[in-house]
Amino acid sequence: MEEIKSVSDLIRLCKNVSVYGELITLVELSKNQNYKQIIWLGGSRHLYDIDCDGKRIEVKSCNVNNAWAERERKRDHSFESGFDHINPKKFDHVVCVSFTQDF
Repeated sequence: MEEIKSVSDLIRLCKNVSVYGELITLVELSKNQNYKQIIWLGGSRHLYDIDCDGKRIEVKSCNVNNAWAERERKRDHSFESGFDHINPKKFDHVVCVSFTQDF
């Protein structure tokens, strides 16, 4: 097991698509000095993933370069991504993170 010394190390080692997208979003939000409080809620128990100064942020992540996505493209030629189950009543902002199989 590699030693984790930074958030970048954690992101590189993470293989969970949802967590990976949430961590990347946290890193990007933390770069903005105007935000006073950013809380990662880990969306599985909450209606949204991140609370940023009282704003509810939902993160949707999709690996578009995998066998499932390829099957969907063959079945439905209008398929462009794996983003689904987005309910705008549950959050104030949505962040969509798309990446290839190798993250």
